[in-house]
Amino acid sequence: MVIALLAIVFAAYQAYLSRQHNRVSLRPSVGTDIRWHMKDEGIELSYLLVNYGLGPARVASFDLLFGKEEFPSVTHAPIEEMIRKACGGSMDVNVEHSGMIQPGYCILAQREYLLLRAFFRGLKRGDESRIKSVLEPLDFRLVYESVYGEKFELTSVGAKKG
Repeated sequence: MVIALLAIVFAAYQAYLSRQHNRVSLRPSVGTDIRWHMKDEGIELSYLLVNYGLGPARVASFDLLFGKEEFPSVTHAPIEEMIRKACGGSMDVNVEHSGMIQPGYCILAQREYLLLRAFFRGLKRGDESRIKSVLEPLDFRLVYESVYGEKFELTSVGAKKG
């Protein structure tokens, strides 16, 4: 009788550990990746969201921030609008791609989502710091969740569990 009771307790504990392992195994981990491409005519900047985790990241919300305040967009391309406002005519920039990630979208494990590709005409190697200083007030807040409903938050500064 005691052995049977211990077997049931052990099986329940093993099931608990298995559930915990599955939860950790399917946890998403979204980060950012900035890629610089030097060309003869200027510098191309690509800004991506990357899911480095093993599980999908379901987007709960995505907000753009300009100088720590939410950015009120008046166009269908708010990221492009923010870039143009930040540059303010000081740089010749061509936004080749800008994509707003929508709630409900899933970034699959080990996949990336292109937020921005911009070409800065007339700049050369070494001018990356100039671009960074102009774009410094730009930020975003991404809230995403795992398949188990755990919430996480990412800003361009870093990530935290919510």
